[in-house]
Amino acid sequence: MKEQKTDDEFSRLVFSLNLSGLTGTKIILWLLAITIVSFAVGFGILAITGALSPTAGHSGSPFFMVHTAAQNTTTFALEGATAGSVEITMGAGELLVHGGAPPGSIMESGVSYTAPEWQPEYSQSAAGGIMTIIMTDPGK
Repeated sequence: MKEQKTDDEFSRLVFSLNLSGLTGTKIILWLLAITIVSFAVGFGILAITGALSPTAGHSGSPFFMVHTAAQNTTTFALEGATAGSVEITMGAGELLVHGGAPPGSIMESGVSYTAPEWQPEYSQSAAGGIMTIIMTDPGK
């Protein structure tokens, strides 16, 4: 009779390996290397297929589009006014106010924003020789 092979051949191979030179550090380094390669291959596949394109509309994408801040400078002329009033209503962000508008103007506004909808809105009115400028955040 012919002798049948058992399923234990693989287990004999595994248990006959010499693992005496294997240290905890080597195991951790191998696991780290395998993890890094797996992430690189996975993200590479997603990037090549276009699944991580910044224009694909994925908010969780690590390849987000970086926006540069747009600069906008607006100058408001006195238009015959002898005095002025400036009212600023803004939400969150950094606001720096100082004097020194150009001659013949009541106010010069320099604004930096990353989205067009964040550009402030201005209204200008004159009454009784007083020019009033109101600068508001469009979200307010």
